[in-house]
Amino acid sequence: LGLTDEANRNAAVLGHNFPGEYWYNEAYKLMQSRGQSLAVAPDPNAKKVDTSAEQKEQKKKKSWLSRITPL
Repeated sequence: LGLTDEANRNAAVLGHNFPGEYWYNEAYKLMQSRGQSLAVAPDPNAKKVDTSAEQKEQKKKKSWLSRITPL
């Protein structure tokens, strides 16, 4: 679709703001596989986040919509 420049720009912003995040690492690998070079490599020392515990906690909480809408 010709969105290479936009993808590079967005990946650069994400790499600057979130170099250690899992999804940036995946985006970086995808861009590299397409022959695109990014200035910021993923941080290999970044703390791995266990999202399963966080997801379970989020499921326990009610959404703001369910709190204001009577059933």
